[in-house]
Amino acid sequence: MRFAGADDGYDEADYVVAGYPLDATASFRKGTRFAPSRVREASRSLETYVREADRDVRNIPFYDYGDIDAWNDARETVEFGQGVVAELSDDAKTPIIVGGEHTVSVAGFRGTDASSVVIFDAHLDLKEEFEGSAYSHACVARRAVEDGRDVYIVGAREASRDEWGYAEESRNVHLRSFDRLMPAEFDAPYVSVDLDVLDPGYAPGVGTPVPRGVSTDVLFDAVRSLAPRAVGFDTVEACPAYGAGEAEFVTASLVRDFVAFASDGD
Repeated sequence: MRFAGADDGYDEADYVVAGYPLDATASFRKGTRFAPSRVREASRSLETYVREADRDVRNIPFYDYGDIDAWNDARETVEFGQGVVAELSDDAKTPIIVGGEHTVSVAGFRGTDASSVVIFDAHLDLKEEFEGSAYSHACVARRAVEDGRDVYIVGAREASRDEWGYAEESRNVHLRSFDRLMPAEFDAPYVSVDLDVLDPGYAPGVGTPVPRGVSTDVLFDAVRSLAPRAVGFDTVEACPAYGAGEAEFVTASLVRDFVAFASDGD
């Protein structure tokens, strides 16, 4: 099943959506590998027209790549996925990844020429390693910092003492609240949405839910504002077994809206 509206061929597409069912390092809930197929299914219930953008994604060159291969070795999977994303970027496509665990974002931002990484997340994800892996879902932002990128973490409210300390000391880590997010300060960002940035009332079916999150309206406004500048986008950590489909519908809507607001088409 293709993502709704992603009916164009690869060669003419400006935007390419790819599932990435990596589910190797989850530390609380397993099952994010089932999200890409469920998100595609959810997308079929949505209108392809986005009124606020006055655009229909059926009229935007948009292609569904299928799924990027994933296996139990997170590092090897990321290195493989990075190559896939780099190929998309080299072909002048904007890659859109549907996870899978948050680790897939490392392949996303390393495969693009992103000047910065904007991460919407309840957690800082700044651990050097977690449970023996430097490619854990809890280390995503740390890998981006070590690459030399400026990392903007928006909506974080959970982390270890060491992570908060690292964030305060690092010149490349910038903590933001949603009301302090200024799209104009970003030139070519890679944008990542960990769905646990939302309050669990909006999306209970995520890998690691955290209370006191934002609403869907707040998140959608932020993603829409960044979409025209973004060189890549992902939305991760939907865990279908732990909800009634809320996270999958939010994910599908985010992908559709990203395409609509990023595009110059009608």
